[in-house]
Amino acid sequence: MKKNFFKFMAACLMGASVIALPACGDDDDNGRDEPVVPQKKIATVVVDYSVSLSEDYYDLWDIEVTYTDAGGQKTERIEMDWNYQMKLNALDQIPEKYGLTVTAKPKAALPSLIVDQVYTLSSDCYMKIQGIGQDGKVVKTDGMLTPLSKSISTDGNHLVNVVSNPRPICSVSYDFPLN
Repeated sequence: MKKNFFKFMAACLMGASVIALPACGDDDDNGRDEPVVPQKKIATVVVDYSVSLSEDYYDLWDIEVTYTDAGGQKTERIEMDWNYQMKLNALDQIPEKYGLTVTAKPKAALPSLIVDQVYTLSSDCYMKIQGIGQDGKVVKTDGMLTPLSKSISTDGNHLVNVVSNPRPICSVSYDFPLN
């Protein structure tokens, strides 16, 4: 019986040493719990913007798009669906924050509305940011997975009071630090 007890204790001590000894390794990770994995450096940033609106939006309002460009924010008036892709490399001024704002502004001459007509105000806004490493592979991605879509239908009677005011269509922003 004593012999079995000693064999059991020896087996337990051996098992404990197998578990405990690897924990006694070098402490060269400076107190970190996880190993340091070097991050790939971003060499190029590619930003895709897209705005698609129903014809009624363009007929009833002036549409302004404000977006982040290499030098900061830029505002344009658009009269049709709009796409813009920007590629920035290390030689360019690469922002760390990107945004897209689309606003419907009242036209100088307010449009005539047909009271009983149904108007459709639909929008699809999209923005994606990708950091590309020197090897050409995507290192980091942010932005929308799918376009931000909205759609409403209303009659001209309701829109009479609406077309004289600015109307926000979409506003999104993303932080994209390079480190």
